[in-house]
Amino acid sequence: MATQAGQRENLHLAVIAVVRLQMSLIRRVFRLTLVAALAASLGLAACGKKGPLDPPPGASLEGEPQANMPDLMSSKGVPQDSNSPAASKQPKKPIPLDVLLN
Repeated sequence: MATQAGQRENLHLAVIAVVRLQMSLIRRVFRLTLVAALAASLGLAACGKKGPLDPPPGASLEGEPQANMPDLMSSKGVPQDSNSPAASKQPKKPIPLDVLLN
């Protein structure tokens, strides 16, 4: 009987050691994942800047902007098909992301 109790105690201690090892591994993986997510979010937070695009090197800012396809544009810079839904003037509807974007 004494040997069975000793074997049970040894088994119990082994199970506790395995559970502790697994928990420490889970904690390490969680910490690593958390650090990676924070680093990625901080790294991607400043990917752009607010404002117009920068002109390409060597481009001049003098004169009027030229359309890439002049046959699609009228002389005033408005698309020729003014009946399209994209050309209609609609009031801007605010969305929840406007708080973050502005």
